Amino acid sequence: MSESGTVPEARTGHRKLSVIVPVFNERNTLGEILRRMRAVELPVEREIVVVDDGSTDGTRAVLSQLGDSTVRVVLHPRNQGKGAAIRTGLEHVTGDLVLIQDADLEYDPEDWPRLLAPLLGGKAEVVYGSRFTGERRNMLFLHWVGNRFLSLVTNVLYDSTLSDMETCYKLFDREVLDGIELRAKRFDFEPEVTAKVLRRGIRIYEVPISYAGREYHEGKKITWRDGGGGAVDVGEVPVQPVAPGPAASPPRWAAVVVSYQAGPHLEGCVRSLLADTSAGSSPEVVVVDNGSTDGSPEALERSCPGVPVLRPGANLGYARAANLGIAATHAPVVAVCNPDLVVEAGTGAALVDRLDRDPRLGAVGPRIRNPDGSVYPSARRVPSLVDAVGHGLLGLVWRSNPFTRRYRELDADPDRSRDVDWVSGAAIWLRREALDAVGGWDERYFMYVEDVDLCWRLRQADWRVAYEPAGDVVHVQGVSTAARPFRMIVEHHRSLWRFAARRWRGPRRLLLVPAAVYLAVRAGLAMLANLLPGKRRAPRVSG
Repeated sequence: MSESGTVPEARTGHRKLSVIVPVFNERNTLGEILRRMRAVELPVEREIVVVDDGSTDGTRAVLSQLGDSTVRVVLHPRNQGKGAAIRTGLEHVTGDLVLIQDADLEYDPEDWPRLLAPLLGGKAEVVYGSRFTGERRNMLFLHWVGNRFLSLVTNVLYDSTLSDMETCYKLFDREVLDGIELRAKRFDFEPEVTAKVLRRGIRIYEVPISYAGREYHEGKKITWRDGGGGAVDVGEVPVQPVAPGPAASPPRWAAVVVSYQAGPHLEGCVRSLLADTSAGSSPEVVVVDNGSTDGSPEALERSCPGVPVLRPGANLGYARAANLGIAATHAPVVAVCNPDLVVEAGTGAALVDRLDRDPRLGAVGPRIRNPDGSVYPSARRVPSLVDAVGHGLLGLVWRSNPFTRRYRELDADPDRSRDVDWVSGAAIWLRREALDAVGGWDERYFMYVEDVDLCWRLRQADWRVAYEPAGDVVHVQGVSTAARPFRMIVEHHRSLWRFAARRWRGPRRLLLVPAAVYLAVRAGLAMLANLLPGKRRAPRVSG
């Protein structure tokens, strides 16, 4: 392996390098990365094929000003995903070597000679650049763990020794790609092409590369959800239909049901989701079971065999299970639901249409009713410090106190749609693009407040959150948590402290110590209240 960056003269048959650059909303980095790509000295011809995947941030204006015959631009009318952009690029390249290059500045084209050396020297047909054997800077910890895990799974499945299966830098002899049928549309291109290369008996050569990671606020798009395909060869796995019956077009929305010990409520929830065809067809439905032992997942599989039930084998908590389920869906809108609710007919269309009408709306929640028909205050504001303390102390004994009324927006008209700070995670419809932009649900929350945190991060990223009463669900509440009320009280208050620690900056962080004391006292009072006759219940999802 050459690590010096020196490239031998191209052997006969390799005369042109085609670089495919999938682009989506990279206005700020595109010009610089193209400059670097054109500046690299190579022993072969080069062509650059930029596939703009429906950018909306001004990227196309940058492309229109290039005026460079070595750069070919192909436009997607709408965003389809990285895999789809690469497949389009393959239709337009003319070189006998093909390299993938992201449009951000995480990967440096100065590493191209190092990638080319083993292939031009006749040592390999496929070369990957490894971030883990070269220099790297600012890789997010969870991505480091996820990448290492997926590479390990790949090695076990295909008897390989890759250190970085998910790397962007993949260089192919064109003949290798011509013999592979690619289907991936999103970031699942990485595991798909890797699996299909290895299945053909082609060994992948790795060389060290440099890597400078960026944060989500800088435009990073890949999330844990995009790792859901892992090392599975998606072209070889049979897929069951999520909903029964034929569909004229792909579903406009998907639903993820996070379930734990839900009993018969789970089946009722899933059936109500499948029955809501108001958006043109039934939604994709995926259930994530957090280690139930009550037979509810088995009962669902018998009654609804077309609905996938993901079983991680343990109780992952709400946020992590939600991310896992979202990774198994594909629709542009995805709802995350508790298992003890029933979705009324027409809710899907009402919420999806609301998201379609407002491109900056990142999340929307329906009207949530209690079983007795009363409206549950599911759309709320993030309380001020005064309202938080007042609600926390008085809400246990005086539920209509003024602090609670402001926090829960009890004086708002439940029949009118409105923008809010956050909506309950018991039933929330999310724009996938917005969810990707903030990195999904924060898995540090086991239960409670993860919905407050998600909506807060969406608003920090300039997405809006709304309440839409045209959608309606009935929620029993507490089915999965009632058996362990004291643990749920502890988790609830732990999550409140975590949210405060994340939100408070500067001098306000000095309040974290008294806040911890206050929350510990309130948790104790909540436990005492739970012991009173007729008061035993699990805390509600949103406090």
